[in-house]
Amino acid sequence: MHFKPNGLRANLTVLCWLLDTNQIVIDEALKEDLAEIERIQVLFNKLKDPVPCIASYYRKLQRRCDEGKTSLKSVRLALQPAIDLISANNVTEYPTQEQLNQYLVGRSGQTAAITGFINHLKLEYHLELKIDRKLIQQIKTKQLKKHCSHRLVELYKKSELTEKEQIELVYVVLYSLHSIEIKKPKRDSFLLVNDIAYYRSEDKDYFLPQDIYQRIK
Repeated sequence: MHFKPNGLRANLTVLCWLLDTNQIVIDEALKEDLAEIERIQVLFNKLKDPVPCIASYYRKLQRRCDEGKTSLKSVRLALQPAIDLISANNVTEYPTQEQLNQYLVGRSGQTAAITGFINHLKLEYHLELKIDRKLIQQIKTKQLKKHCSHRLVELYKKSELTEKEQIELVYVVLYSLHSIEIKKPKRDSFLLVNDIAYYRSEDKDYFLPQDIYQRIK
């Protein structure tokens, strides 16, 4: 309890000696719980000031943990996206629908994990928040298209492109023209048919403008 897992790792020689001489036995379950408590504290350290809706959500999760309905690890995994949403937007009371949407645009993989927090806000604070996956995807698509268009202009203006920039150029062209996202285009997927350039992906050929092909061949 005094050293915690990080402290024990810092005193590993002493710990090994205590174990080898049978003076202590490690409680693996307690060790993991203490590690999770430390991780939870790190999450709370992201908040500049206490946020009531986070505090009430944590109390709710703690009760479920005390009742044996969930684990400390699950508590931490549920808290992480909630605190990230709050800290990223410097929220002092409650997140807005726009803030939630923008958070999920950048972290769509956290949709399931943050659902519990959104349900808590709706139940306890009567907020009209919702996770609209279709809208979030539309926002993400719009932002990505804008980014690709802007990046395409930047790359096209350069007289010479590095290897990395050439691959990025193909990525933004494919998305701008065909709305397909291939994050790491491969050179062996380029082909010429009757002097017309294409990029082949999953047995489909996507047209590439000749001037773009000249920049990357």
